[in-house]
Amino acid sequence: MANEESKAGDATPPQQVTAVRIVSDIPVVFTDGVMSHAFIEGVSKFYLYRTDTAPNVVEGTKNVPVVQVIMSAQGFAGMLHFFQHRLKLMIAAGAISQKTVNKINETVYDDA
Repeated sequence: MANEESKAGDATPPQQVTAVRIVSDIPVVFTDGVMSHAFIEGVSKFYLYRTDTAPNVVEGTKNVPVVQVIMSAQGFAGMLHFFQHRLKLMIAAGAISQKTVNKINETVYDDA
């Protein structure tokens, strides 16, 4: 094997974990979830929301839309496929538990 034949001084150093990089000229949006979704043939539109506390803290929290996303239906389907793949990786890495995902999957939506 190549590793057994290499000398100790020739060993390649272990790769470092890549840090998250925020690109300053691309907008960054923090959201807590998806508020709504609408579609027509070939187009998908949805709003992402952030849960905010009222400034006086007395009125409690409310969901506030922060961005509207409009994309092709094919792009929407591709995004969901990609996110399903990434969710599996997140579960495997311990970023979210399978128990939490199972609880989320218990949610049933109306067809409206």
